[in-house]
Amino acid sequence: MLEMRRQRSTRLELPGVSEEHVATFLSSPRRPLRALLSRSRLEVLGRGQFAYASRPFGLGQWSLQPRLLLQARWRQQALTICCSDCRVEGLGAWQQAVSFRFEAQLKPEPEACSATVVADLAVERRGPLALLPRNLLEALADQALDQAITRMERRCQAGLRQQLLAFCRD
Repeated sequence: MLEMRRQRSTRLELPGVSEEHVATFLSSPRRPLRALLSRSRLEVLGRGQFAYASRPFGLGQWSLQPRLLLQARWRQQALTICCSDCRVEGLGAWQQAVSFRFEAQLKPEPEACSATVVADLAVERRGPLALLPRNLLEALADQALDQAITRMERRCQAGLRQQLLAFCRD
């Protein structure tokens, strides 16, 4: 079994925005999820659960599309978003051998919002994956995990920041 973990933190600068405004925005999980993710691909399931079909991306010769089941909860002055299930379409029979999970936490701060994500990727070396050299499998897994983390950070710095500023200025 090949297991990888990445953690990344970022800070969204929000000049002139109070910590209370940021907390109000984050305390309704639907708002930040709609700011972070494509609204047309986000489905509200109820009780803090959401389904999301990510935009496909290329990895080597494959076109992959993650489908996520998310749980979002506001408590103790932070929004926690957990990926409780992830299917990666485009891997065919290999899909069962790949597991992706993440937990993100968004916290209000004076004139800012901090975001931290921890993502895990596990690949079982069975079936056709057992035939790949370990260094190639590691390189592909590393690239996939880095792409996922980079996309999350970009969404925070762009969509989330923009929606927070718009919400707090109204």
